[in-house]
Amino acid sequence: MKISDLLNNYLEINNDITNLNNKMKDLRTKKNKITDVIIKFMKKQNLNDLNYKENIFLCKNNKSYSTISQKLLKESLNKYFNDNKNEADRLLKFILNNRSVAETTDLIKK
Repeated sequence: MKISDLLNNYLEINNDITNLNNKMKDLRTKKNKITDVIIKFMKKQNLNDLNYKENIFLCKNNKSYSTISQKLLKESLNKYFNDNKNEADRLLKFILNNRSVAETTDLIKK
């Protein structure tokens, strides 16, 4: 197989993926709007679950935590060490230097 055939195939697949991702984005948006309406209905009716065509829909609350950024980590360490900046900076440097690093090679189309 020639490189030109491979590149053409790559471009076709890349375009297909882009189109499918756009379609998925639209479907997710529609689903989220419908979900909001269903949740409002269930809350208004004081329902924890809803049965429909052999399916059970549950209203469930989830907790999620924000990501741990370097800024948050630094501020938290400063608080923990009672504003002992040297100790906090030393621990922050240790943590950042001991992160695992993964290296990959990708093909980028510009």
